[in-house]
Amino acid sequence: ETYLVMCTRNGTIKKTPLSEFESIRRSGIGAISLEEGDVLVEVQHTGGKDEILIGTKGGMSIRFPEGDVRSMGRSAMGVRGIRLEEKDLVIGLESFPASAKLTLLTVCENGYGKRTNLSEYRGQHRGGGGVITIKATDRNGAVVGIKLVTDDNDLMIMTEQGKAIRLHCRDIKAISRNTQGVRLVRLEEGDKIARVAPIAGEPPVPPTPAPDLPLKP
Repeated sequence: ETYLVMCTRNGTIKKTPLSEFESIRRSGIGAISLEEGDVLVEVQHTGGKDEILIGTKGGMSIRFPEGDVRSMGRSAMGVRGIRLEEKDLVIGLESFPASAKLTLLTVCENGYGKRTNLSEYRGQHRGGGGVITIKATDRNGAVVGIKLVTDDNDLMIMTEQGKAIRLHCRDIKAISRNTQGVRLVRLEEGDKIARVAPIAGEPPVPPTPAPDLPLKP
């Protein structure tokens, strides 16, 4: 069985079987119950045995096994995925097989960022405070996006003033986790990066397939 893994701005994570969304009326159905003031920021399709990585605008991240999140019904609120510092918020979630040879691209609003090998993100228990993924400085600004990439991936950077900039991941050298990063794009004065989107095509990694279970007699 496969799942939808959801994450909210305030650090809540939830996993629900995809089978619970087979019959959806035109007006929609509830997928998660949210606390007042919270919003959904990311949904990933997973195979049940993936790794989860959550990133925050303050430059923190946490990695833990998908198995740390129990399966829940559509009406559930979820559980804590990451413990946030005051005023910090979740900006993204990525899922991947534990054996994946990928890098995490972190993009900050002022045009800076970096790629870091996933091996630098040690596994932790769900609900912890995480580790630094990029140093939050005035130069960098807030983190606006995290994406799992390989050298073959391209991304589109969208700015607040409506500019689109294509980013070739092979041009970004992988560096260590606890660093400030490098300039990824040069922005016009007063402009900031708003969104990071993968170029349409094959995703960097598919969800881990769930194992076949024996049929009941």
